[in-house]
Amino acid sequence: FPALLGGASCILGAATGSGKTLAYLLPIAHHLLTRHKRPERSDGAYAVILVPTHELVVQVAEEAQRVLRPWHWLVVGTLRGGERRKAEKARLRK
Repeated sequence: FPALLGGASCILGAATGSGKTLAYLLPIAHHLLTRHKRPERSDGAYAVILVPTHELVVQVAEEAQRVLRPWHWLVVGTLRGGERRKAEKARLRK
């Protein structure tokens, strides 16, 4: 983790259920929570996570919401294909 927190890149490979999602969510959360200025919704997105499938989008978003639950001002949002544009715009406005 020290290397990741220092800004280094890495490649991960691990079995299902081994914590890969937390390996990138926790450094993002740490970065956002240790900023000098508290992030505001009006600032826009602070992190973008790309995943290959709709199911993985749902899983990652649920895990991010669990990790960030104590910090209500950090909001998790998703964009995924196959939805109506109007519905996605409304969800993003939140």
